[in-house]
Amino acid sequence: MESILKSSTEKPVIYLTGFGPFSGFSVNASDAAVSLVVKTNLASDLGVRLVSETLDVDYCQTQNIVPQRWSSLKPKLVVHVGVAGSATKLTLEEQACNNGYSCLDINRACPPNLCCIPGGKDVIRSSLPLAAIAEAINKNANIRLKCQLSQDPGKYLCSYVYYTSLNKDASRSVFVHVPPLEVSSAEDTAQALSEAITLLYKAVLQADDTASAEENRTSETQCAALSNGVMVQEKSCQESVSLLENGNSQCTENAPRSNGKACGKSPPDSVGECVEQMKELEVTSST
Repeated sequence: MESILKSSTEKPVIYLTGFGPFSGFSVNASDAAVSLVVKTNLASDLGVRLVSETLDVDYCQTQNIVPQRWSSLKPKLVVHVGVAGSATKLTLEEQACNNGYSCLDINRACPPNLCCIPGGKDVIRSSLPLAAIAEAINKNANIRLKCQLSQDPGKYLCSYVYYTSLNKDASRSVFVHVPPLEVSSAEDTAQALSEAITLLYKAVLQADDTASAEENRTSETQCAALSNGVMVQEKSCQESVSLLENGNSQCTENAPRSNGKACGKSPPDSVGECVEQMKELEVTSST
């Protein structure tokens, strides 16, 4: 398991968590699956730094650690994993709630006011394409554990850690519930989980590329508009200088115009002076 303290800016980070033991689960299936995923070639196949961590089933620890990881790791993707006693499939949770955390953690404590983030939204949904990812997993004949969606992650540490990350960035966060080891082996769960992480990471990359392309198009449009405005301004100035050189001194009719108004000044001696006159006119016209 890679050290959390290792500093690296060379590769994008995927932050992957499981949970430790708690009542009814002496060995947590989430931690068993995460441990196996880390041992695969997933990180090298995706070209990422895979940072994994086992969280205690503890509200206070979760609220302290997870925001720190967001700050220090700046992850491209965050995948939290937990066990659900009733699960029979890999379950992609679509949302998490902010309130109602009345179940005691392993230290017999609840969060203050039974709330995750004071003043936060009641519900936050992941913006990742979870339905498409579940469908892709189910179409893969090599994946032995099938996948489903859920809108009810419960009101315990699973939902609590999920809301914490969704509040940081809903476009990079997901929670996955896995079945108990009696229902699905750690190997089968890890296989399905690895496939889910692969598809999730590719979805994040695609969304980032789309956002970057849109930002570039917006910048290019703004630059083109600015360039066009400068060209029009220079053309007007050059025409005025040409009129001056030809002996035409009718400034009010022929000198550069701004917002449909004549310059009202002596004809400029140069293009640079002309531009300054136009800037003065634009300021005057806007006040």
